[in-house]
Amino acid sequence: MPGQGYLSRIPHFDSVSTYLTDSNLTSILKALIEESTSPLKVVEKDFAVDSSAFTIGKVERWYDAKYGGRKMYHYHHLHRDNFLAHYHKRSNLEMVFSMIKRKFGDAVWSKADTAQVNEILCKVLCHNLCIVIASIYELGIEETFCADALVAQKVAL
Repeated sequence: MPGQGYLSRIPHFDSVSTYLTDSNLTSILKALIEESTSPLKVVEKDFAVDSSAFTIGKVERWYDAKYGGRKMYHYHHLHRDNFLAHYHKRSNLEMVFSMIKRKFGDAVWSKADTAQVNEILCKVLCHNLCIVIASIYELGIEETFCADALVAQKVAL
């Protein structure tokens, strides 16, 4: 039974999965993620998204695959100051991943590569929106979404 007149019919259970496999959705999600960070620019200066902490069922540690395990240990000892400057950025990123995983789960359930990317981008977008809403109330920042133009108009399909 449709609720308050928002839905004219109940959607098919597989609709979300079908949309996630659409490669056009990737650029739209990336633009929305970028736009969702705009209100936070008054309190943050470094923004980074790195999806290496999400699991897709492979039995390989993301750290070893991405950084080569022992390489970072030696880099730390040879270039300590540079390493520590970037280490704290990485620890902030790990905190964000932890927040996303606790809210939205730590696994990626999609099978297709494009759908996996889009699923992670959806989680990042939802996380950003949660942070913006909390920041509006806690820090008193103003929401500035789509201040210049609609994000969808910026994305070339």
